[in-house]
Order: sequence, then C-alpha cells, then structure tokens
Amino acid sequence: MGWWVVAATMVAACGGDDGAARTGSTIGIFDRADSSYVMGWFFDRNLPGELAPLDGCRLLPPPLGHACDPACGDGQTCAPDGTCVDSPELVGVGSLSVGGTTRGTIEIEQTQLGSYELYEQSALLDAATQVDIAASGSDDFPAFEIGLDPPAGVPIPDGSSEPGWPALAAGQDLVLTWEGADPDSQFRLQLVDDSGSATLLCDATNTGSFTVPGQLIGDFLAAADFSDPDGGGRSSVDLYRRTTIDVDGDHRIELTLSRGVEFWAVPDP
Repeated sequence: MGWWVVAATMVAACGGDDGAARTGSTIGIFDRADSSYVMGWFFDRNLPGELAPLDGCRLLPPPLGHACDPACGDGQTCAPDGTCVDSPELVGVGSLSVGGTTRGTIEIEQTQLGSYELYEQSALLDAATQVDIAASGSDDFPAFEIGLDPPAGVPIPDGSSEPGWPALAAGQDLVLTWEGADPDSQFRLQLVDDSGSATLLCDATNTGSFTVPGQLIGDFLAAADFSDPDGGGRSSVDLYRRTTIDVDGDHRIELTLSRGVEFWAVPDP
C-alpha cells in the first residue's frame, strides 16, 4: 500500500515550479532504498483552476484544497475552481521514454487501465543527475519532452534507526532533522495508521528540519487505528522536486521526482 499512498498524495497535493499545484496530467518517479515506482496519468484535458499549495501539515480527509457544494453528479468531477465539470478521461501518449535513470533509458507502454506504470526492484534515481521524459504523442495527446534534476539526497531522520521510533504521543511535538538541506527541493512527511484510514500529511521547503505540532499528532492518533500490527499503513519521509510544462492550451504536465524512506508510525505505548 505504501506506493499507492505516495503516488496518490504526490499527485493530489501541492507543489509546482510556480508554487501552486496544477490540475493536468502527472508523471512521478518515487524511489526507495531498494525499489522504485514510475506512475503516469495523462488526461484528455486540464481541469479549470489550481489547487492551493500545502505549506505545513493537514490531517486527511478533508479533501486537499477544494470541494463542490452541492456535490457533483455521476460522471462529473469537482474542479479546483469550485465548479462541477465532466470528468477527464485517461488517454495514451504513445510510447513513454524515461531517460537518465540508474537503468539508463526505459520505455513504458500504456496499461489496460490507461495509466503508465513501472515497478523496479532497484532505485532509479540513485545515480541520476537529470531525468528526461519524452512521449511520441497520439491522436489524443501531443508529443512532449520534460526534464528535471532529482533531489540530491534521501531524508533519513535522526533517531529513525532506534527501536520504537518515532513513538508518537498526543500533545508532544515530533521533531525531525536530517542531512541535506536544499531550498530547491521539498520535504514531505506522511504518517499513516495500520488500516490506512488516517493520514497526516506535511509539506515544506527542505531546510533539514521540520516539527509536527503536538496538537496535530494528537488529532492523528485520535483518528488512527493501530489494532492491526500487520496492517498495510506505511508512513514515509520524502524529498522531492517538481516542475510543470504546458504542452498546449489544453494539456499541462507535472513531473515529480521523489526520494525517501518508509517506516511504521509507532504510537507511544
């Protein structure tokens, strides 16, 4: 479940080279120490409006940044500008070429579900200096090229190797520090309970440290379910970089490159 948590929130939440999340097509490469995941969604059109960036922490749900009232009907999506629009459809972009990875250039084809996916039992960004992605295009989506330097390091919080870390306690701040401060990358923390039903998401500029307020830790613990120690909830700490291009007036692409580590969110016994 960890990969889906990472991929879903990276797409839905904040970021962008101009400080705000875009609502078009997305590509992401998410690295772990011994595995990585490439995920791409390409839609026939953009949604109107932009999602507000997250700077700090938020307990999920509620939805990130927008909601329509009354709720949208079947076949419709609530756009960031607060309007209900016809849901965009996944389309193909031809062959997707991902270059500059540890494996060199990788070709990815569209799945039967409409997405572009690749799972590797190795880190694709470990030795990468720039990742370049290109698509040949299709009748539904123009050809494009987009590139980005990955974050330089992996955020390994101090003390994370100790048994029982991070020992979450209501009302007690969670102080995280790590090596590799970089103002050109973002830090992201996701705390997820055993069931995967409660998530605390934090996002900020990578300064090498971040403090989660004790009040939010308490809110997370109150909503969390830790009754299944073998459950699927995996927490994570990531550093990521993101850039966005407009291919034309109807198609916008956002690329995210992320490196991080996963752990179990452990409440204080």
